[in-house]
Amino acid sequence: MGAIKPIDFEMTIKTLNNNKNIVTTPNDTTKSIDMVDISTESLPVKQPPTVTPALTVSNEYIQEGFDAEYYNQQLKEYLSHFTTTREKTVAAAIFLSTMFPKIHYLKGGGHTENTEELRGIDPEWGKIIESEYSFKDIVEHKAKSDVPNGLDCSGLVMWCLKNGGYEDVTNRRAIDYLKIGESINMFENEKLYDQVQKGDLCYKDNKADGQHIGIIVDIDKDNKLITVAHTSGSGDGTNLTTISTETTKIVKDEIGSRGTDRVKNPEYNNYFDTIIKVPYEENTMIVKNE
Repeated sequence: MGAIKPIDFEMTIKTLNNNKNIVTTPNDTTKSIDMVDISTESLPVKQPPTVTPALTVSNEYIQEGFDAEYYNQQLKEYLSHFTTTREKTVAAAIFLSTMFPKIHYLKGGGHTENTEELRGIDPEWGKIIESEYSFKDIVEHKAKSDVPNGLDCSGLVMWCLKNGGYEDVTNRRAIDYLKIGESINMFENEKLYDQVQKGDLCYKDNKADGQHIGIIVDIDKDNKLITVAHTSGSGDGTNLTTISTETTKIVKDEIGSRGTDRVKNPEYNNYFDTIIKVPYEENTMIVKNE
């Protein structure tokens, strides 16, 4: 066995995307990829918490029967770089968005009364299931009984909080998160960047169209930009969306190989408009890096 090399996140992500259990779907055609040999040299080693992979969403979708044990090992190792519940929750969001194949959006996906089921990678993701919800015209899965299992926006938030070690994780809808902490306006707020932190939530009430929520994973104070990890129907699954708090516009949108171009579409201005401060310090449990 060779010496363990320092982590190369670009190569790690490439290794993840070469797993035969994920599927390339630019034209909704399944493509099997040969399994790479998994050795200790291909696994990440501990780095300072400031080291993160490039914020880029995979073009590959998760497929039924993927190697959940392998990805759980990757997740466990990545989270071990971080200490606090806030840091671990952000890391969980980054892992799921950048170091894991893209997860399909599924309304109601990830919701469970037994939140212990949210711990770790769900081997049922990607499995074709029966659902009362369809994907409308976003993807080819038109029949309500023919949809891949995935996450909705609040399902992703619950998963990240649970895997980050946040104690108060219950089966919440997006609107329910308004109750867990202070809400502040994203726009026309001179004190915003003195208040907002990574791990806080971005929220929008779209009235008749429902609510939307995600987790802040990056803050660029100098350029007044906030990047949010979330899942959405218009983005066809896992997304990383960067919003200007000066113009309210989406300036960058990592959606992988499919989804709506929200950068050029003014309908998606004010995509999020509220930040929910998450009281991590008051709801922390000890998470052991075993």
